[in-house]
Amino acid sequence: MKSFAKLNDLELDWAKLASVTTDGAPSMVGCVKGVVAHINKEMTKHNHLYPIAIHCLIHQQALCYKSLKWDSVMKVVVSCVNFIRAQFQEFLSELNVAYEDILYNTGSIGWVEGEF
Repeated sequence: MKSFAKLNDLELDWAKLASVTTDGAPSMVGCVKGVVAHINKEMTKHNHLYPIAIHCLIHQQALCYKSLKWDSVMKVVVSCVNFIRAQFQEFLSELNVAYEDILYNTGSIGWVEGEF
């Protein structure tokens, strides 16, 4: 596998590898020829623990979107965001800080607007 050979060429410290995030494709997570399998073989060779294999959150969201109705997904997302925001506001209140809410950047963001 050429891309895996490139990783070895970088002379990275395999002991520092804690997790691997993939899109869940067989070429990434296949138990024999997948990238994660090659990484696990390398970790075994160096007597290190296997990294945690994580399925990318964005890809999980895309899979959910295909099977769920949009409004049911948004209700859960909005509920979670509102809960986290309320908890953060309570945390700020307990700290007696000058801010009572999350600060939002309302200025121009060049990279979003295509200004480089």
